[in-house]
Amino acid sequence: MMNRQQRIEYEILDCVFNADRVSGYVTDNQTFTQLLRGLFPDIQPEEFIAACKRLVEANRLDVRYRGFRDEGTVFAGRFHLACTALSHSYFEELRRLIEVPTCRKVHPR
Repeated sequence: MMNRQQRIEYEILDCVFNADRVSGYVTDNQTFTQLLRGLFPDIQPEEFIAACKRLVEANRLDVRYRGFRDEGTVFAGRFHLACTALSHSYFEELRRLIEVPTCRKVHPR
């Protein structure tokens, strides 16, 4: 079963994989948080930022930005989310957690 953190990470990676491979997925914390409110009405931007940081630390996401040096400034503006070499395998791992299990047919005896 997928937990809330994993689902947020899944949604982030899903957007990255559906974005332009060169420029990545362009967003900001308010816009992406609003997108996540469809799943989690109580989500705050800090939760999205924390998910990005976890993914970056695990080398599962690359955050690209221009001209900013400190993390606070990066997440205060627009940034690009891009995949890394480990993104796809983690995404597939998460996908398996949300797939509906196959129901077995019960055969009468």
